[in-house]
Amino acid sequence: ELSDKIGFVYKEYAGEDAADDFIRNVLRYVPRESEPDRLLTVILDGENAWEWYKYDNDGKTFLHALYRKLSHLYQTRQVVTTTVTEYLLGNPNRAIPAHPVESLPTLEWLWPGSWINANYDTWIGESEENAAWEYLLMARKDLEASGLKQPDPKAEPPKANTKAWFAWRAWEAMYAAEGSDWFWWYGTDQNAPAGDKPFDVAFITHLRNLYAFARRAGAKMPDRDIRPIIASGAMSEDRGAQGTMAQSREELMTVLFTCSAESLAVTRSLFIVGEHPSLGAWIPNRVPMFDDGTHGDEKANDGIWSLEVKLPLGVVIEYKYTNSGAEGEWTQSEEFPWSRRKIKVDRTPTGRMVVNDVFGKL
Repeated sequence: ELSDKIGFVYKEYAGEDAADDFIRNVLRYVPRESEPDRLLTVILDGENAWEWYKYDNDGKTFLHALYRKLSHLYQTRQVVTTTVTEYLLGNPNRAIPAHPVESLPTLEWLWPGSWINANYDTWIGESEENAAWEYLLMARKDLEASGLKQPDPKAEPPKANTKAWFAWRAWEAMYAAEGSDWFWWYGTDQNAPAGDKPFDVAFITHLRNLYAFARRAGAKMPDRDIRPIIASGAMSEDRGAQGTMAQSREELMTVLFTCSAESLAVTRSLFIVGEHPSLGAWIPNRVPMFDDGTHGDEKANDGIWSLEVKLPLGVVIEYKYTNSGAEGEWTQSEEFPWSRRKIKVDRTPTGRMVVNDVFGKL
């Protein structure tokens, strides 16, 4: 809850108000006198939240206010900021007692997943993603078989241009290629505004560097043909055209989205949200639907909301609906938080593809 507030809720708050709300929520978990102390974790993506803060440039006011308030609470020992390691091992200099693992209650098993769809389908499954994983596995096995030992992460880098230094660089290239963001951009489920090709080039470059550095370190490495996964300006089985130049040549298809909300109280509008700019680029409650006989709607005031848009032929589009919420806010208006709808835009004899949905039902 606390992580989610920082990442997605406080962008709508003034900085000082956001810090006050955070502290109030933290203090809800303060144990009673008879209870042991409690470790409250706040874990979030470090880079994504701040750019969306509307009234607080990069979240600076919020962060300054938050650390000021936490510092005050530290002085009174109501709230002591710590890392998990410090909590487990203890730190006499900060009067933090040790909490040995064997003395702590066992947590319930958490199912593996992510905050996107509660699974890993953003990173695996599509042909481009699978090809990247195969490259990565191949490179890892080759490097492990090369005899070049993994460097001590705490040690200083070796002297430049020595064999030890090139071995260190080979492992650094391996670590860089193992970053999850490369697989985020492959496939059609996530697309960068300027195209995904630069990410493909960077990923392939790291892998090629790995082999080059390993050889300069004296290792025997197999000859591997590591080619770019995304062909410049070409179509693949999983994605539409690559890059902005190719997008301009895409054939567009008229798609009519209809969503039945007869059992709902719709006070403002039903909205559609999805990955394509025509669907709001995943900004909720931005693209309204209509129940007034316009925009493809057949009958006014029948509880069936409609919107006609142009989408690229052949692409797979993920989307969902929201009900009468504020622009940019998912809470309380989203039909289902952990799932998305998905269609492939196909050619039809009528020249118009019709999608019929029911709000809240997949």
